[in-house]
Amino acid sequence: MSHLSDLLQALPVRDSERVASFRREATHRCIQYPFGSGQAEEFALLAGLRPLIRQRLRSAELQATRALAERYRLRVAIAPRLFTAGSEGRDEEVEQEAVSGDDVFRTVLIGRDPAQVTRAVDCEADRDDRELGRLLGYPRCCVEAFVAAPFPRRNVDLLVASANRTTARFAPRLNIVDFAVFHHISWTPCSFGCGLSLRYADAVAALLDRRHPGFRVQIDDALGAHRLVLAEDVQVSVRGVWHGSGLRVEHAWPTAFDRHPAAVLGDDEREAIGRVLALIRGSRELSVDGNALRVDAERWALPGAPLLLPFGACAS
Repeated sequence: MSHLSDLLQALPVRDSERVASFRREATHRCIQYPFGSGQAEEFALLAGLRPLIRQRLRSAELQATRALAERYRLRVAIAPRLFTAGSEGRDEEVEQEAVSGDDVFRTVLIGRDPAQVTRAVDCEADRDDRELGRLLGYPRCCVEAFVAAPFPRRNVDLLVASANRTTARFAPRLNIVDFAVFHHISWTPCSFGCGLSLRYADAVAALLDRRHPGFRVQIDDALGAHRLVLAEDVQVSVRGVWHGSGLRVEHAWPTAFDRHPAAVLGDDEREAIGRVLALIRGSRELSVDGNALRVDAERWALPGAPLLLPFGACAS
C-alpha cells in the first residue's frame, strides 16, 4: 500500500470539478446503523457463539462497556498495555507517560468465565497470540495463519496473505477490509473462503436478521461488492463481473458510503478517493498489474501495489 502523499502524486487530476464531486461523495453515508460497526462481537458473546471478546477502547468508552457487562453478568478486565492509533491500520504501543486522554486505547477482555478472562489478560501481556486466539474462539486455521505472519503485522499485509490463500470464491461475509463498515467476524480469516469463519459469520447474520433484517440486507449488499484498496482509508467498491484477471465495471462508489456514520475520512483520503473514482466511474475494465492500476487501455503506476478483491459476481 501507499503513503497518501505519494499516492496523491501518482494519481492524475484530469477534471478538477469531477474529482471534487467524487470527493464530496466520500463524505456521504447511505446506511443507517442501529449500532456500531464492530458490535457483532457483542451479539455473538451474548448469544453464546463466542466465549470471550477482545476490544480496544478509549477511556471514555469503558464506562458503557462496564454497564453492559454488569447488565449481562459478564466479567471485564483491562490489559496493562496502552496504544494509540498508528499508521497503516496498526496500533502503536506507548508508555503511560507519553499519552493522555482520548488518544489512548486500552485492550479490554469481556467474557462469562472469570478464569478465562484472567488467562486472556495474561496472554495479552505476554503477547501469546496463539493461546489468546484459542481463548477468543477464533478458528485454529486463522490463528495459525496470523501467528505465522511476519512482523510488523499490518492489516494490508494480512489481507494480501488471505487473498493469496483463497482458492474458492471470496465470501462476502468474510469481507473485513474496512473495519468501519459492519463486519461479521473480528479476525482476519486465513482465507476469504475459510469454512469455519463463514459458518460463524452466517450465525452472526442470522442473529442480525432477527433484530434488524433491513440492515442485514444492506450490509450483505455492501460487503458483496468487489473492493479496490489503495490505502487503509482509500477504498472503492465496485459492481461488475470478475473474470479472473480483472473486472468488467458496472458501477463504482466510495466504500465510505457504507461506513458507520461516525466514521470520517481526512482531506487527503477524500482527495485520493475522488481521483480514483474519476478514473474508474464510467470505465469498462479494471485490473491490477503489479504496482499499477489498469483502467481500460490506460495504466497508472502507483507507489505501492493496489489490492483488488473479488467479493462480488464472478464469471462462471
